[in-house]
Amino acid sequence: MLIQHWIALINLWGYPDRSLVKAARTVQKYAVQLAMSLWSRERTAETLETISRCVTAGCRMDRRKKQPSTFQLLIAVTQDGLA
Repeated sequence: MLIQHWIALINLWGYPDRSLVKAARTVQKYAVQLAMSLWSRERTAETLETISRCVTAGCRMDRRKKQPSTFQLLIAVTQDGLA
């Protein structure tokens, strides 16, 4: 949980269109690899970098037309110049 939280803070906090749930799933997919790499500082760093790249590149929230999510509403307001 600590690593998952750290990954989210570092890679997602500034992006409102990123999904914490998808990021958590990504970290969970790499949990075994991360556990196996803990014996080596270099391998741990490589695994964490891989997780960070995956989370940064993906983990986007799906856009909705009928019921836009909060990040869509906020983006729409700022684009209209109302903010």
